[in-house]
This record gives sequence, C-alpha cells and structure tokens, in this order.
Amino acid sequence: MSALTDPARVCSWAPPPLHGPRITLALVNGRVIAGVELWQRRNPTSWFLENLVRDQAPEFKGSGRAVVEAAMRWWRATYGHYVTEVRAHAMEGEPVAVGWWTEFLQRPPDFGGESIRGGGMTFPAVGWVVHSPPTRPGQAL
Repeated sequence: MSALTDPARVCSWAPPPLHGPRITLALVNGRVIAGVELWQRRNPTSWFLENLVRDQAPEFKGSGRAVVEAAMRWWRATYGHYVTEVRAHAMEGEPVAVGWWTEFLQRPPDFGGESIRGGGMTFPAVGWVVHSPPTRPGQAL
C-alpha cells in the first residue's frame, strides 16, 4: 500500500495533467459505505474510474455497483455526448478487483499492459472500456 500512496508513483493509465476527481459516495446515517472517483486524463482526453471502495459488511453488498452506476449516470448526462471513453483498471495481483469488474461488466478485461509504479515497484494491471465513444456521423461502426 505504501508504494501506491507514494507521491512519486506513476500510473501508466493516468499521465499528468489530470482533472478531478469527481467523487461519488454512498452514505448510510452520514457514514461513507462506498465511493468511486472519476478522473479526466488530458492529451488524449479520456476518463477513468479509480479507487472504488466499499465497506465489506454484508449489509452493504451492492453499494459498489450503486456508486459506479451513479458516477456513470452523472458522466453520461454531463459528458457522454463527447467523443471520449471511460475506462476502469484493476491490478492483476488483485483477483477480487479483477473478478468484480469482470462480473460487473459481464466480460473479461478489454486490454492489458497497463501498470502503476510506486516505491520502486511496478504493479501490472488490466482494464475495461466502461463507456465507448459515440460514433460520429459517417464514421464506420
């Protein structure tokens, strides 16, 4: 964990400059039980979901799905008409995270070869395209 919080870390999927995060939270009695961040990457412009967390208590099962769906509803309403995409990533060494995104999106990862580096360590990652850009008029599907 200390490598991931290192200020010198480098995310291959998130080179600076970044804009965000736009945070979506689920609250119960004023307590955060789940959350996810939306970040905008520039050059080229795209978006990614990051730091999805959920209280692991059984009564909050499903809250991770709810915050991702709420974040994507906001993104679609605000930016969905632009030609850009939203991605999500999971480190290969985190089978629970890989399994969660695989089940949530109903497909295996769309790509690999991504990573996050910090504290002298590299963590290989896989990713999914959560939202594909709309096609432009006259553009082949």
